[in-house]
Amino acid sequence: MCGIFGFTKPQGDLSEGQMRLLRKSLTHIAKEASVRGEDSTGVALVGTSGTNIYKTLMSSKKAIHTKAWAEVLESISGDITTVIGHTRYATTGTVTVRNAHPFRYKQIVGAHNGVIYNWDRIKGHKDSMEVDSEVIFSRLSKKKYKTALEGLEGYFALSWVDENPHDLYLSRDVDGPIQVAYWKKARVLFWASTEDILKSGLDKAGLNLKSWSLKHSKIYQYHTQAFNSKLKFDTQDLDLPVSFSFDNTYSGYGYSGAYGSDSDSYPCIYCGVFTSSDSGACKKCSNLYVTECDMCEESKLLKELKLDRDGYSFLCDKCFQEEGQHLFECCYCGDWFDKKDLTGTAFRICHWCNSGLKGVRYGNL
Repeated sequence: MCGIFGFTKPQGDLSEGQMRLLRKSLTHIAKEASVRGEDSTGVALVGTSGTNIYKTLMSSKKAIHTKAWAEVLESISGDITTVIGHTRYATTGTVTVRNAHPFRYKQIVGAHNGVIYNWDRIKGHKDSMEVDSEVIFSRLSKKKYKTALEGLEGYFALSWVDENPHDLYLSRDVDGPIQVAYWKKARVLFWASTEDILKSGLDKAGLNLKSWSLKHSKIYQYHTQAFNSKLKFDTQDLDLPVSFSFDNTYSGYGYSGAYGSDSDSYPCIYCGVFTSSDSGACKKCSNLYVTECDMCEESKLLKELKLDRDGYSFLCDKCFQEEGQHLFECCYCGDWFDKKDLTGTAFRICHWCNSGLKGVRYGNL
């Protein structure tokens, strides 16, 4: 899970008050986006004179208080047409500045939320990549956009630009959220991963805007120079693989459900081969990889562990029989509680943290 956010607008100066609100909105949205990843923060400033990218290993809620962030805001002028932002929750690739988003491949600059399972197979032997997201922007730089995205296996929410600084592209599949809001008076389109992030950031900046979710399986191409009282954009339909459909019922603290298809199979968490195993690993990997029992913390082969009755803890045989007699850790405060005092699906959260974190949402990877 990661967070994407940003804005796009026509070239040209805003009033002093509008520019102040724009910078303030970007800062608050970036801060709110930290709930979706704190391993790194990055923004790309796209304009008629070129693109500059800022990256740091700070979380966004810390980065916005630095001198470098102040310089980013100061760089937002009339010539800047798009700012693409990202907060990273690292999955593939180590936590380094080099692996932080946004990525640049030739004329393409963009950011990604999601996971691409076949990235190592489709990247090409000449491409040196450390992060699965990179394959997306590499493909976008070489192929027609529709072809590039339809060859991906996994899930995504994307923002990118190409050599035309006046157009922005947004796209998502069924599992990759993107929420947008349009500030008509200033002709600025904002976006973020979720409604909570976008609305909270805009509200704290003093903008009360209506927001909506983009339709999935489409490429949106926004033509900023034609923005007026209404947005100007084109769409292109995507024919995406159905085998990666996700039952994304959303609870307060994540998506409940699992990858599925007609055969109820999904990619192995280690090698990407399709499997229907409860462990999430194929038979071969279940015999190779070792992990800890979530109760006693004893190391076991994956094949020796079972999912608990709620479907989100791996237990050895002994602990599986004793389930209900142990304490569980709250993923937010770190204290230990009886199971009845915890809530959530993707993460266990105690009732006390739950009540104190109203409006904050966590998602699984």
